[in-house]
Amino acid sequence: KMLGIWATALMGELLLYETISGAEIFQLSIPIAQTLDREVLSLPVEVPDAGLYRLKLGASGLSNEQEVYVFAYILDKDSTAINVVDTDFYYYTGVDDEGRWTEKDVGSSEVFRIENPGTYYIQLYTNQDRISQQGTITVSLLKGIWLKRYFIFGLIAFICIAIGAYVKQHYS
Repeated sequence: KMLGIWATALMGELLLYETISGAEIFQLSIPIAQTLDREVLSLPVEVPDAGLYRLKLGASGLSNEQEVYVFAYILDKDSTAINVVDTDFYYYTGVDDEGRWTEKDVGSSEVFRIENPGTYYIQLYTNQDRISQQGTITVSLLKGIWLKRYFIFGLIAFICIAIGAYVKQHYS
């Protein structure tokens, strides 16, 4: 019975980790064809509080054998870059003697601290080798981020308490 309670609590912690990824305060989706080899300056983003933020990049609708290299900068009101996320999105699929396969990377994110609330901008650059302009790039800014280390500490504390409870129950 005690093991079931501990297992339920552990699963709750893991689910909590998966669901707390922050509240979205900005999102911009733009067709890749509108971003090729030029910068795209977003609308102003109002950052309400100092703290941890996550800049997320995603790609959707890529064609087969398409690669897109993306830079996203967070700029302050003076156009000074305070953080950058760069990634290579790709999508490959095919059939070989073992069957159908797909290889892709269509998401990336970076956590960073913003020291001062205020107006910021997100600037995108894209580049690709193949001239396929299919797909969409989505950039999001989320606030209220919880770092993995908080959950790892909680998990270690949880395991220690569970071991202590087990020892107390069986050896006292």
